[in-house]
Amino acid sequence: TVLMGNLMQAMRRQFAPGDEVIVTMADHESNIGPWTRLEEFGVTLKVWPLNADTMDLQLADLAPLMTDRTRLVCVTHVSNILGQVHPVADFARFVHDRGARICVDAVAYAPHRLIDVQAWDVDYYVFSLYKAYGPHGALMYGKYDLLAELDGLYHYFYGKDKVSAKLEPGNPSYEAAYATDGILEYLTTLARHHGAMGDDRALLEAAFDLITAQEDALTDRLLAWLSARNDCRVIGGSVNRDSTRVPTIAFKFDGIDSGAVARAMDDHGIAMRFGDFHSRRLVEHLGEDQNGGVLRVSMVHYNTLDQVDRLTDALARIVA
Repeated sequence: TVLMGNLMQAMRRQFAPGDEVIVTMADHESNIGPWTRLEEFGVTLKVWPLNADTMDLQLADLAPLMTDRTRLVCVTHVSNILGQVHPVADFARFVHDRGARICVDAVAYAPHRLIDVQAWDVDYYVFSLYKAYGPHGALMYGKYDLLAELDGLYHYFYGKDKVSAKLEPGNPSYEAAYATDGILEYLTTLARHHGAMGDDRALLEAAFDLITAQEDALTDRLLAWLSARNDCRVIGGSVNRDSTRVPTIAFKFDGIDSGAVARAMDDHGIAMRFGDFHSRRLVEHLGEDQNGGVLRVSMVHYNTLDQVDRLTDALARIVA
């Protein structure tokens, strides 16, 4: 959230009155709220709608919004409510072909799939490290020439010779930065444990192949149980096609307060959250903001099928 706000502030003087920024209906507020503040400087904000048929973002719905005044498109890689992986390489190509730049929120993607900002050709890519097995901090990637164009936020004499420090208020948290190495160590160790070999990149690819396979099994198990009930609706896609659904799964039971269900789960020793998860615009747009909002289960690769079964057994008792 802070990085997005800092990026907006550092980019502000690049926009002129009448320029356009596009945000999406599917994003976390972190990739919407900061950009709305550009409106006071004469920038027009447009909203890329959620496709009602596919429940994801489609380029066909973006195309009519873009003009020769569009400067930036801000999009989520995976909605933290809908759980669908968006093809950001296709999005970036489409946006660049029309002379604009793209900023991607990857908070709900980074724990689940391999990142390749160069292959995708994204301009800015931001996620929280603690969501991806790291320290409590965040990371923002930006193309070097674009970072060099940004205004410094704190020290006017930080120019192209100190690009990485232009958005920081002082010295970084060195201990948190160094702790980030632990993410690489963890994932490469995971791959080696399962017999993979090669350099760090090869091991990362192997690790995320393993992660995807395990998470597919978890996702399919829970979606099958939820979809089989006639008193429950999955928020977003109910099928995991070609591993494009991460195991962040939101749902709601008919006529039952989501908060009551989440609190009842405490008695079963299972953690579950409810509400809008800071994607309030999306939850309100879907009409799911009543009765405690939505329930959400956020699984990762170290969860097991037995745990999914424990979860569904507990849910069956609670909502019976």
